[in-house]
Amino acid sequence: MSWKDRAAWERLPLLIVWSAAIGYAGVASYFSLLKHDNYFSSFDLANFDQALWLVAHGHEPFITQHGRHFLGDHFSPSMFLLAPIYVFGGGVGALLVLQSMLVALTAPLLFALGRVRGASEWLALLPAALWLASPLTLTQNLDDVHHAPIAAPFIVGSILALLHNRLLLFAVAGLIACSFKEDISLTYIMLGVVVLLEGRRRLGIAIASAATCVFAFVVFVFLPLFNNSLDSFAKRFAGERGDSVADVALWIVRNPIAALGDLATFQNLFVVAALVVTTGCLCLLSPRWMLLAVPALAHNLLSALPEQHMLRFHYWFPVMLALSLAGAVGVSRLSLIRLPATRRVLAVTVSVGLALFPVGVVYAGTLSTWSQDATRNVGGAEARRAALELIPDGIPVAASVRLTPHLSQRTEIYTLPVPFVAVDYYGLTVGQLRQRAHRVSYVVLDTMDRPKEFRATAEVLPPLLARSGFREIGRFGSVRVYARARST
Repeated sequence: MSWKDRAAWERLPLLIVWSAAIGYAGVASYFSLLKHDNYFSSFDLANFDQALWLVAHGHEPFITQHGRHFLGDHFSPSMFLLAPIYVFGGGVGALLVLQSMLVALTAPLLFALGRVRGASEWLALLPAALWLASPLTLTQNLDDVHHAPIAAPFIVGSILALLHNRLLLFAVAGLIACSFKEDISLTYIMLGVVVLLEGRRRLGIAIASAATCVFAFVVFVFLPLFNNSLDSFAKRFAGERGDSVADVALWIVRNPIAALGDLATFQNLFVVAALVVTTGCLCLLSPRWMLLAVPALAHNLLSALPEQHMLRFHYWFPVMLALSLAGAVGVSRLSLIRLPATRRVLAVTVSVGLALFPVGVVYAGTLSTWSQDATRNVGGAEARRAALELIPDGIPVAASVRLTPHLSQRTEIYTLPVPFVAVDYYGLTVGQLRQRAHRVSYVVLDTMDRPKEFRATAEVLPPLLARSGFREIGRFGSVRVYARARST
């Protein structure tokens, strides 16, 4: 082989990574936009859309869907870096495409991480390709827009800077990452522990200490300044075991057998096994770096919220990212394995991981499109599009959860039954809700759309609206449009 052929062969893995990343970004963007256009996007996307639209138009980012300031819901000032998208006329579509691109960008960074840890180009290709091929990456990418997928390249990039000993760049990228969501600081605390265990004790202690200070500042100072949401999240986490993380810890101490039974369910064990397999089991080659997954893994496994035990939701993205990081760090050790049985097992798991991408594509299609029966029964996207054409721009509106992301670029948008019925998670008082209910001019109710917070919405709301001066002005499939008398 000539030196030119050898150079081309060595560059081929990098070309494959970037080509696969571009391809993934296209596939994920397509399904994200298809899902939104089919009215399957939801609550969180409307929150981000309203917040960024408000900031871009000079308004305070008070999110009326949950009654809290955007910065009080999560510690996410870095999200405002996306506001220029809205300043220049972008919207939900641009936000969904950007998230897909950032998730895709994580793959070349994982490739670079493998290289800096001593892996050959072809070995470094494996964790990057597995990241893109994983059906979990795609399906969680489609779960609206969230902090962790957008922060992913900053997290991996900061670790890459750390391993290159570019500490200033590490600090800047790490601070940006931690400013996307409060619990990302916990990942950096564990990163400090990993660095310490690898022999850089002072640096590890410094990283863990700095991340602890950031987390403490956010929890005890910053979030309370903006109508703190942590109490609501803590109750959701604790369930019947109390009202806080401390209550859960005390319950575990008092009921260790019951706690073990809650953790060691078939569903939880399956979830953890699936996360490991989709990395091709490469994460097992670097067990220290798997510690990065511990905070998010513990939070999900101990939570009383059912969605945190289901892989299709975004809650598992930080765990998946941490295990992929461990795989990229440890992949160089594949060349050191001499046992034929071990090499065959890893070859099989890597092959299975790479072959799973079509599964993710098929599942993405089911998440993003209407079945024939559903379209016949409830009108599909056409019915929802026709209903929303009756809603004027700018005025206060309340709508079913699947419709709010299409109405959220306004100062007041509410997810039914709010503001007509109070629910536990809402940040405003009953009196404040009553005032806001009087300002709502239009209501769009999808009788098939039942939020978990108040599943009787479709039965309770119509008579309540009639008593409040609303009348039905349109019916499209399962969607009903109401207008207050003064609005017609």
